[in-house]
Amino acid sequence: MNGTDIDDAPYTPAIQPWEGEMVMLFTSVANLFGFRKSVGAIYGFMFCQKDPVHLDTIMLRLGMSKGTVSQGLNFLRKAGAVRLAFVPGDRREHFFPEVSLKRLVSGFLRDQIYPHLESGEDRLHNLEQLVAASADEVPDIMEDRLKRLRSWQKQAKMLLPIMQKFLESKGD
Repeated sequence: MNGTDIDDAPYTPAIQPWEGEMVMLFTSVANLFGFRKSVGAIYGFMFCQKDPVHLDTIMLRLGMSKGTVSQGLNFLRKAGAVRLAFVPGDRREHFFPEVSLKRLVSGFLRDQIYPHLESGEDRLHNLEQLVAASADEVPDIMEDRLKRLRSWQKQAKMLLPIMQKFLESKGD
């Protein structure tokens, strides 16, 4: 096996029933957070594995396209949910799931929540300017709603660092 041709890969059986349940569990979690189901399936499959897995193995075992698995792995890597693993004698990239809840949640906060808070800050600022410029045409309730949104934004900015500190102080 030269490490590049999928045709040279050894036969890999379909997933076991317990692996399927794990895949479905993480697919549901991914769906809950608005992520692609394939991301949850990839993580769920990897969560079951003792050894690091290669993209081709995930493709074969889950019946997904190379593009789907590649995109899913890239997303999971950026989120800190999977990491690269060295496999002696194999130059291909292998992946291993992050199984620390602390690291998973920290990665989620860093990569998903904080960027949305920042873009929300910009949108809120734009809304405030639009409402101020159109004061005659804007319902009175909008001023109250904007104050409420600004308060939510401030509370979220205060709460997220506390959550991160809490996670850092706890074990897995």
